[in-house]
Parts: sequence; structure tokens; C-alpha cells
Amino acid sequence: MSATITKIGPADHGRRMSLKEFELAEVQEGHHYELSRGIITLSDVPNRIHFLVVAAIRGALHAYTALFPNRLRFVCSGSECKLLIGDFESERHPDLSLYLPHPPRSTTKPCGMCGSRRS
Repeated sequence: MSATITKIGPADHGRRMSLKEFELAEVQEGHHYELSRGIITLSDVPNRIHFLVVAAIRGALHAYTALFPNRLRFVCSGSECKLLIGDFESERHPDLSLYLPHPPRSTTKPCGMCGSRRS
């Protein structure tokens, strides 16, 4: 038995949806969709200026990685990274995500939502 695939379009902006259903849904091209606390959020595809700013930051991060190869492992963009935040029924695609080679050594407690450390 095949499951029905949910399709999301501009008319679904503001609609409630579970994280599980949203993760498997197909989207109508031309817009950017995220799930914000169980509600579909629609935004336009970023413009050229946004692209130039993100590209400049990415270039600087790659230059930093070349100078200090053991401090930063990966620089990823929105299509390469997805954050599923189950407690908030949210899915996010950050413009840039940075991955460190190892968690920082610290005596602080882990942050409850992501497991990262904070002071």
C-alpha cells in the first residue's frame, strides 16, 4: 500500500503540520518553506544581495579553514544542512552551518536543545 505524499505550496503558508509530515512533503518550486513550531512558513527565494553577502562570508570562512585547518571542519549551505528540532516541531535550513572537528573542551553544561555547550 503506498502512502499519500503531501504537497506544499504558497496557499499552505500558516497551515499547521507535524514535523514528520513536513519532512516527507514535496514543495512547489519558487519559494522557501520551513516549519516553525508546527506552522508552515513561506518566504521568497533570497535575492542577489543576500547571495553576495552569504558568498562573501563563505569565502572568508574557507580562507580561515585554509589558514587554520584543524579549527573548522566543514562549511555547509542551506541545501546541505537541515536542522530537525523535534521539541519545537520545527525544521530549519540555515544559510551557513559550521562544523567543528571536535566539541570544545569546557566545563559548561550542554545546551538542552542541541547538545552544544554554552557558558
